[in-house]
This record gives sequence, structure tokens and C-alpha cells, in this order.
Amino acid sequence: MKRWKIAGGAPSLLAVPVSFLFKTDGKTVTGSSTGPDGNSVMLKNVKVDGDKVSFSLDVNFGPDPTTFNYTGIVAGNEMKLHTDFMGQPIDYTVKKGG
Repeated sequence: MKRWKIAGGAPSLLAVPVSFLFKTDGKTVTGSSTGPDGNSVMLKNVKVDGDKVSFSLDVNFGPDPTTFNYTGIVAGNEMKLHTDFMGQPIDYTVKKGG
């Protein structure tokens, strides 16, 4: 298992600590995200292709979950991630470890 945490300078929409945990079993990759409340959210549709990664997760902001679709590039101990919220792009870097 590998844990990735937001590096310094997270965008204002992510002014809370978030981490991702990825687990590899053969060619299958699964994962979860842990937010500031300590609750774990399972990642869906995790795909790894070379240095590219993509996944989605559902977050409850009210009565209905909001799905965040992530894409990213892994380079060494860093992963640059992209998603959006209501059309606003969100880009940040997570670092391996911790």
C-alpha cells in the first residue's frame, strides 16, 4: 500500500487535509481517500497506465453525492492531480509517504 498526501500550497477549495491510499494486487489497483473527518471513501475505476493514473470518488455535500473524476501523472514521489468542481478546475500535487 502507498499513501499519498497533499503537498504544501493546496488550492483554497482543498484547504483541508486529504490523503489517498492505493493498493496493488497483481494488475488490480484499488484505493481510498481519507478526509479531515477521518472517514474513508472508496476510489472507483482506478486505472494506472505507465505514469498516468485516473480514478473517481463520491463525496456527500448534501442529499446527493458529487462525483469527482481525477486524472494525474506520477513522477517519482509526486503525483500531479487534476479534477474539477462545478466547472472550476482543481490542480494540486500529492506526495508519497506519511
